[in-house]
Amino acid sequence: MIDVASDDLVTPVPWTDGPVAADAEFAAVLGRPIPVPEGPRPFRRTSTVAELSDSRLGAVLAWLMRRPMDRMVPADDDGTMREMLDAMVTGLPLRGLATLGRGLTPALLDRVIALLNHEWRPALRLR
Repeated sequence: MIDVASDDLVTPVPWTDGPVAADAEFAAVLGRPIPVPEGPRPFRRTSTVAELSDSRLGAVLAWLMRRPMDRMVPADDDGTMREMLDAMVTGLPLRGLATLGRGLTPALLDRVIALLNHEWRPALRLR
């Protein structure tokens, strides 16, 4: 056993009823309400390629991003390689696209995101 001298107040946390904590139990352990997950809109740099399908333009962009995969999948693929590449592309946050090079800068990415969010002035750089 190890004894640690400290003035910190340690508050015991009630054990959960089962192997998975219910929301109320988890909130008690967390010490605050559970954060509500953000929906796919408005799109932001942390949105994934898969979330783009929530809009028509986003669905087209997501499809265009998946197209280069077709050239990477060997003809004798049993579907495993295609599934892996699709998961890599669809799970990629939009900010990751700007790091891949290929002419997409962070500034251009912000304009594309503004366009996806129907924010015409920033998308077209109108003042």
